[in-house]
Amino acid sequence: MPASRPKFSPQAVFLALFYGFVFRLSSFQQLEPDLAEPSRQRWLGVQEAFGDDVLHYSLCGFHVPSLEAMRVEVNRCLKRNKLLDPRRL
Repeated sequence: MPASRPKFSPQAVFLALFYGFVFRLSSFQQLEPDLAEPSRQRWLGVQEAFGDDVLHYSLCGFHVPSLEAMRVEVNRCLKRNKLLDPRRL
């Protein structure tokens, strides 16, 4: 049986999650009304809105330990370069 194409592209899901991160939305449910706006759908490159279930399902396949290691490395780099200095924030 051939693999079916996903209804929403990984790029669209990433952009939606990035949007939620940038605007500090605390849950996928808070993100859902924004994704229902036609202008946001054009920006994401989708024909219809998708909900929190799509975002949750997409993130279920992530390998969490490697993401945690990447987060630690980024924080170390920021600290080493003194970008987390309280006087700079």
